[in-house]
Amino acid sequence: MTAPLELRMPDGVAWPLSADLVADLEAAVRAWNRQNTRPRGIEDEIETYLSDHPAASALEIARGIRARDHDVRAILINNPRFTRVTPPAGCSRRVKTWILAPTAPQAVPENGIGGSAATGEG
Repeated sequence: MTAPLELRMPDGVAWPLSADLVADLEAAVRAWNRQNTRPRGIEDEIETYLSDHPAASALEIARGIRARDHDVRAILINNPRFTRVTPPAGCSRRVKTWILAPTAPQAVPENGIGGSAATGEG
């Protein structure tokens, strides 16, 4: 038989706790954490991973950032930050590899000087 659970206060007083009460407390803490925890930001983690490991598969990315491959795959398909490319040499042609989507270069004014430098603003 297991010892009864008890809540021991700093002054030495101990109160017995039932298993049902402990289970209810654990469920309440889990619910609170779900409601008060910021979302993970998997898109940013994928972007960071791809900047270090270009042409990676969804499975490689998922393992690298410790996320579910289903979630990673859905983000890669639906987010314009990422684009598919042909696999690198040595990989199976069936592997779907991803990179960061190329970004458009910033427009340069005719005089070739950026806005803050031309106006003297810092």
